[in-house]
Amino acid sequence: MSGAGTKFPRSYQQAMFVGDWSRGTIYAVHLSPVGASYHGQCEPLATGVGGVTDLIVSPTDGALYFTVGGRQTQGGLYRIVWDGPSASAAGAAADGAAVADDTAAKARAARRALEELHGEHASGAESPAWAGLSSPDRFIRYAALTALERVDASSWQDRALGETDLLARFTALMALARRDQPAQPHKWVGAIAAVEFHKLSEQEQQTVVRATSLGVMRFRNLDSALRKRLATTVSEWRPTQRRAVDRELAKLLVRLESADIVPALVAELHAAAASEAAIDAAVTLSAARAGWSTESRSALLDWFDEAAKRYGGRSFYPYLVAARARFVAGFDALERVQFAERLAPPVRPEDDSDFETPRKFVKRWTANEVVRVVERSEQESPAGESAALDGRRVFLALGCADCHAVAGEGSSVGPDLTNVGRRYSVADLARAITQPSDEVPDLYRQTTFVSGGRAITGRPTNMTSTTISVTTDMRDPASAVKLQRDEIESQSLSPTSAMPSNLLDTLTADEVAALFAYLREPSRETAGGRPSATID
Repeated sequence: MSGAGTKFPRSYQQAMFVGDWSRGTIYAVHLSPVGASYHGQCEPLATGVGGVTDLIVSPTDGALYFTVGGRQTQGGLYRIVWDGPSASAAGAAADGAAVADDTAAKARAARRALEELHGEHASGAESPAWAGLSSPDRFIRYAALTALERVDASSWQDRALGETDLLARFTALMALARRDQPAQPHKWVGAIAAVEFHKLSEQEQQTVVRATSLGVMRFRNLDSALRKRLATTVSEWRPTQRRAVDRELAKLLVRLESADIVPALVAELHAAAASEAAIDAAVTLSAARAGWSTESRSALLDWFDEAAKRYGGRSFYPYLVAARARFVAGFDALERVQFAERLAPPVRPEDDSDFETPRKFVKRWTANEVVRVVERSEQESPAGESAALDGRRVFLALGCADCHAVAGEGSSVGPDLTNVGRRYSVADLARAITQPSDEVPDLYRQTTFVSGGRAITGRPTNMTSTTISVTTDMRDPASAVKLQRDEIESQSLSPTSAMPSNLLDTLTADEVAALFAYLREPSRETAGGRPSATID
């Protein structure tokens, strides 16, 4: 929603307002010109307002009106009004300082002119789009690339291969990979081998790597000799000491089945100063199919074992589980025998929870009973800090973190619960936990497929023209079942939530209260710098 028409300070009149239902927050997005496009700075304007469903600016009073509710939660209509100095006074200084940005305006005009060519089919070698291919502005280059790929590549690929400007050459080669394939693939490889890669800027290096990677993925006429020559060339480019570039070079070398990249990445795996760099190396290695030794296989398995201890409670951990499964799937028969005792995924530690396992049945909790217990607990202990701490242990013991994250701890299989207390009342939250199938969000709804007389219920996670992969347990990527489309007898949305309805049945009243204190803990985010505004 545009801020135009609000009686807010000028910077907010020129902002965009965005409602975040999940976090119960309204953001003001301030745009500033950057070349042919814009940069957006996101500022929390109002927090803890509930699940925002819509926003509108009233032309009558200049207030921002918004509604909350959805998914059987209490709805409401509110407005935000400015209660500081008059909007005109607040914006006067900005008006006086405002200077037209001719450079940005010209860049946007150039981009729009190129976008006008997207429906034309002029000769590619003489196309007016060619001038935009060498622009330092990536948005202009992309508009030129899109215009060029609309044209038959036979009319311009010779010029692309002989282009002296590096950005123009490799942007055109991206268009070639998106449009066709090289008529003379040895010339395409030669154009890449001629690059003095270490002399390039980071932007130029990224352009070269992206164009090369796209060609390796799409061109069908690159024989093994050309791919080997390309792998030798690219190996000499790495490392650059630029993390983003080195990461993409590693992926390219894995795709080219370079013999050098596996030992290089294994060495980086343990030497990486930043955990992000080690994760990059491990995930890239998991896709490698060549260059392995017994020692390097063992080293990556060791890293995944350690990752289970270090990152097992983090929301991104399922991606590491999937990477390990991909790595193990690449073992040959001999390696499977050799590493038989290590093929099973490592068990995540149970953190600091000391709850007995398995849990014993206490009672069948209803939503109303939960509400009474929580409200009584809040009346007796309003602060609830120790209860929230105990609630985290309950959250982990019940396995909630296997599907949900709170403040970055847990998994992304289900909805993020970081600020769930902002948009759900106690009654709403109790009903969502004890009766999860009453309202299943579309994003997390399962589908039941009938194939060969058996029913498979889960979430489709990969589709091709002939198959559908259905993951029956989102916590376990290995649970995916691949179905042939022509063998599927029927499919229908499942009315049942993947979340169990008896989740609380092993908890005492004190544990239920502690869990809710944890889930409804005040926001774990801070949002300073907001304007003085009133919500009514």
